This record gives sequence, structure tokens and C-alpha cells, in this order.
Amino acid sequence: MNPVARLFGSLANALLDLGLPTIREWLRDRVGPAADVAHVSTEGALVHLDGVKIPIGTKGLLALDRATAAITALGRAGLPEVQLYAFAGVLAFGDGEHWFRADVSFASSPDPDESAWIAGDLEIRNASWSARTGSPKTNPMNGHARLFVSSSAWRIEGGRLDGEIFRGRFAGAGAFDGAEPSETDDEGGELPLVPPALTTAALSLEHARVGPFLDAVSGLSGRAIAIPPFVPLDAELEGELSWALADGARVELRVAAESIRATLRGRVGPTGRDLVGRIDAHVRPALLVRGALVPREVVPREEDVLAAALDVGGHVRRPEVKGTIQGAEIGFRLGR
Repeated sequence: MNPVARLFGSLANALLDLGLPTIREWLRDRVGPAADVAHVSTEGALVHLDGVKIPIGTKGLLALDRATAAITALGRAGLPEVQLYAFAGVLAFGDGEHWFRADVSFASSPDPDESAWIAGDLEIRNASWSARTGSPKTNPMNGHARLFVSSSAWRIEGGRLDGEIFRGRFAGAGAFDGAEPSETDDEGGELPLVPPALTTAALSLEHARVGPFLDAVSGLSGRAIAIPPFVPLDAELEGELSWALADGARVELRVAAESIRATLRGRVGPTGRDLVGRIDAHVRPALLVRGALVPREVVPREEDVLAAALDVGGHVRRPEVKGTIQGAEIGFRLGR
């Protein structure tokens, strides 16, 4: 064994000698007071952590069967500094009623940045979520991303998820030294729009369905996301969503189904109070009304189309909608 291997092997043993309570304290100091580890063992310069639990915000939990870290140096506090080498476990979000879960595994890059706690490839498998009544049945999604985490920042790059009813790309970045979110905004009674630790985020929907997409978002946020009743849950959905801490959110989505075709464009400021949006839609009322099981005498003709132009403003949690709905004519076939 060469001198460097002997050094880091002895550091790993020194970490083990500190005892599980000290190691738990070290983990909680870095990722939060609710973090936990059940068992620690060493193998040369590697440290194996079994039964690791890392909370993510108020709704998420990363539960790892095993995480393996490599000793890289001796820290100033006397504890060895480590760099994550690999892990396998489950990532879950939700509140019981609305949930999202996925099997995840990680492998470190061959030559990671020295400042990184985590730098490498993240694999996502069997991603699934709770579904509302009427949503199309889904098969699990699979994907991957590049993950970087240091003492002050994190980022996800080149993210991709693929499934039967969803194909898309994602990315994001954030900082760990941002201010803690307050429980209310300055108007009172509301949580912040986005946690300060999220500085950028982007999602590109190449192919999706309205119902499953919103179900997945509901699971990640832990609360139901409502949609207008005239939008079919199996409607096709594509477009772009993005967030930047300085500028706020931007959205451009296209919805297509037999009964409706719509485009939604908008932006909202970082505080959530500067919502500006536009919805342009063409709707076939016969298909919407027929789905409500009403008498056939009140079902419009199949060929009739309504055009809607709606302007949206105000606060993102209390939107104000103004616009027009026009149709050249609406006819009914009453029969004899």
C-alpha cells in the first residue's frame, strides 16, 4: 500500500473511531437537523454509510440504502473531509395524498472538482406518482442528469426523463446560503412563491399529457394543482417553463386535444405579484358538453367552434382573468 493510500485509510478509520453520534452531528451540520445515518463502516479510504436519510425541503426525502464516500483530506474541525463516491436509494416527495417517488443511484466522475462534495452521474429509474381520477394510466419514467453539490451551491445539468406519456429535459441550480423562506409574504398569509435556494430552473416538455404532468407536479409540491374543467386530462402538452431568481418565471405551453387547442404564454415576477399572461384557444363545445352527460337537445353542432382570448394578470395565487369568447354561430339539432 502506498503512503497516500495508508494516509486516507487511517483517516477513514479515524472517522469510524469518532463514533456514530459524532458522525450524525457532522452529517446534520452539512445537510440539516433531520438528517440521519444508521450505520457506518470503512473499507480502506472509503466510508460506507447505511440507512442514510436526507430531508429535501419540507416535502422531500432522500433515503439511501448505502452511500459510499471517499476520504479526501482532514478538515479544520478535525473531521475528515469526504467526497461522495456512490449511492443507491429512493427519492420521494409529497404529503401522502399527492406523492412522487423514484429509484436513484449515483456514480462519481473519474476526476471530480476538488470543491465538490458530489460530482457525477445521477440515474433515475421507475419514477411514478399519485394520479387523480380520470388521468391516463402511466408507466414509470426513467432518466439521468449530471449532479454537482459543494458547500455553497448545487446544480443539475443535462437532465432528461423519458416515459410513455412524458419526454422532456430539465436543469436547475441553487445556493445553500440563501435566506430562509418566511412563513408569510408582506401581504400576510402566504408562503413565498419559490424557495430562495432555487436560483434557476428550466423544464422543456417535448411530449406530455396534461393530467399525468400535473399529477407529477402535485406530487413534487405536495399539494393539488387545479386545471379548468374544460381541459381534458389526456390532452397533449408541450412547451417551456423556466425560473430565474432575479426575473421570475416564464411559460409557453401548447395544449392539443380533439375538443380544444390552446396556447398559454406568460411571465410572473419573483414576488408572484406581477403576473402577465395570455391564453388563446379554439374550443369545440359539442365535445365538452357531451362529456357532461347532458340531454342531446342542448349539445351544439359538431362543427361549431368558439374562439377565446383571455388576458391574465394580478397575483399568481389570485389571478384576474379578462377576455372574450366569440363564435360565428352556435346551432342545435333538436330532431323531430
